[in-house]
Amino acid sequence: MKTHKLILIVSCVLALGITSCQGLPTKVAPVSEDELKTLVAGTLTAVAYSVGQTQTAAVTPTETSTPTEPPPPPTATSTITPTTAILTVTLTGSTNCRRGASTYFPNIKTFAAGSVIEVLAINPAGDYFFVKAPEAEAGGCWIWGEFASLSGDVKTLPVFTPVPTPLPTFTKTPPPTPQFTVKYVGLTQCGANWAANFSITNTGTMSLQSIRIRNYLEGVADPFVHQSNSFTQWSAGVKYAVLAEVVKGTTMIVSTCQPGEFTSDPTWKTVKSEIYICPQDDLKGACTTTNLEFIPH
Repeated sequence: MKTHKLILIVSCVLALGITSCQGLPTKVAPVSEDELKTLVAGTLTAVAYSVGQTQTAAVTPTETSTPTEPPPPPTATSTITPTTAILTVTLTGSTNCRRGASTYFPNIKTFAAGSVIEVLAINPAGDYFFVKAPEAEAGGCWIWGEFASLSGDVKTLPVFTPVPTPLPTFTKTPPPTPQFTVKYVGLTQCGANWAANFSITNTGTMSLQSIRIRNYLEGVADPFVHQSNSFTQWSAGVKYAVLAEVVKGTTMIVSTCQPGEFTSDPTWKTVKSEIYICPQDDLKGACTTTNLEFIPH
């Protein structure tokens, strides 16, 4: 039913068109039903195409967004920590490395001239460097800056307070003492008794001025003691020679007579002697002791 109505409308349109174009009444040839159907079909096709184009143009195309990958996360910016430059010293001379910043401290090691050593710190006075030394207890030791040439700015070095400077220890130097050698050289008569003779040689620089000899005789409890401010030799029961002092390089025979002689025969008995000689009279000054053992015969 809808088709017949559409054909009728189209036929009317065509008829009006032909009339208006000619301006005059024209005799129209009759159209067969088949030709009319063909004509209508073509018109419908053209109209459908035109309508479709219009609709297509009227519809706003939907924008299809192509999915994209999410942007990569921002790259973390690495923070570069500035490194502290290693400072070194070059030694122009052989230098001791000590436990503290002073010559009072013991030496840990000695660096040769030309050594290049890593510096760890400086002392408050600025005259000693604390340098790396694995063999030290603290991992380093102190060198005097006199022969040390620093590779960089001294102001960049940390300041270390060294261990307190020890008080200087003074070693008491003993005073000089008499130097001598002594040996037993035989018995001599001392009145009705016996005396031992000792050969004493001064091998030092000091003069020998007083002497004491203690003789411990085998079988006798108390020693026989000879003491004098002179050096006296006896022979055949009388004084043979006397010296007030025995100077450097001099040898003197000393007899233990008046006082100190043996009151009994000492031959073939063991005698232990203590010889004590001093640089001043009356056994004063820095004296020296020598012990001797012998058997008189």
